[in-house]
This record gives sequence, C-alpha cells and structure tokens, in this order.
Amino acid sequence: MRGHGLGRVVAAVCLAGALTGCGVIGTVGRAAEEAMADPAVITEDAPFKGSPSEGFAEGIAGIEVPEAEAVGRFPAKDVRAAYKVSRSLLEAAYLDEQSLLSAAPGRDKEVGPLLVVTYEARFVYAVRPAGKTGPIVRVMAYTKSRHEFWRDEPGGRLRHWEGDSVDGWNAGVECDSTGRFHRPDFRSEGGGDGPLQDAYADGEAPMKEGECGSVEEI
Repeated sequence: MRGHGLGRVVAAVCLAGALTGCGVIGTVGRAAEEAMADPAVITEDAPFKGSPSEGFAEGIAGIEVPEAEAVGRFPAKDVRAAYKVSRSLLEAAYLDEQSLLSAAPGRDKEVGPLLVVTYEARFVYAVRPAGKTGPIVRVMAYTKSRHEFWRDEPGGRLRHWEGDSVDGWNAGVECDSTGRFHRPDFRSEGGGDGPLQDAYADGEAPMKEGECGSVEEI
C-alpha cells in the first residue's frame, strides 16, 4: 500500500494515500476512459502530483505524536502509551487494507478520571476501479474525534475506548453512495450542489445534515 501523509495525533493534518483497487466500483463510462489521454489526469506514477498532499510523508510515517507529558492524574508513561494506542487505531482504521491527537484530562461519572486524546486528520487516497488501468482519482476522509483512556482501579491496566466523534466527512465520493462503503466518484460530475469548499482548509462552514457539497481539487 502506497501513501502520503504528514500530521500529528493532536490538532494535526494527516494525509495518507493508497494506490489500490476498489471492488465496489461500477463500470467506467467512455467519457472517463477517453479522459485518460488528458495530461492533467492523475497517473499511477505520480498519483499525488499537483495536490497539497504531494510532499507529505507516506503511510503511518505521516501520523506523528507529540512528546508525552503528565496530564492530570496520569503520568507521562500513561500519556505515551495512550498516544501509541491512538496511533495504532488510526493506522488500523485508515491505512490497513484489511480493515476496509492534544491529551487532556476528563471525567466520566462511572469510571472517574479520564485521559482524553483528541485527534484531527485528513487521509488522502489515490484509487482506481478494480481490474482496470484507470481512471485514477483522489478521495479524502476527514475525521476529528477522541480516544478515552482510564483505569478501573489504581495500578490496573490502562483501558481505552473510542470517544464521541466531533466531525467527519468524505470528499471525492459519490453523493448517492449507499451502504457502509463510500464509492469514489469516477464520473467527474463535480460533486453536489452545496457551497464549494477547500478540503484542506480548517474552519470551513459546516454543511447541513444530508447536504452534498463540492470541494476544490483534492
């Protein structure tokens, strides 16, 4: 799996990519096949050329974590372990083919003090239809969420749980995708009818529930 990425577990931009087949894609139309002759089309040799993700690190190397320091009742070794787990969870969720962040104190009324690792990441993939040479397109998965860590008793094992998601969206996929999987948009139809936004920029206006927006080139 090939990919590009740069980021930190905490308040970071993490871009990763993969050049791979996708088994849920339908037949590519003639217009898309003819577009392969266009020099601006994404190629296998340089799938991220011209994209902000072009110069970023590859795969798991793009998920960096900060130096661990004590947080609340949790010593630095706990924070370090939490960062390691969060990094592994992100790798499994977004970079592992088989499966397809600052720290702060918190509290839960049932388990007591929490160690909360917040992360924000953008993953960019270069994909193409299964069994075909093209077209190749880029899609992005954005996530902002948290992992929660705690101990059931003093000195016990540091346990963890996926916390509530703050925000998340995908770009470069069909607006009418159904089911659990997102279908990359090989039809070049330009996205939905929502406002055009920069997929790499923070602070963009959130879309309404069910709205399908458009992004500038990924």
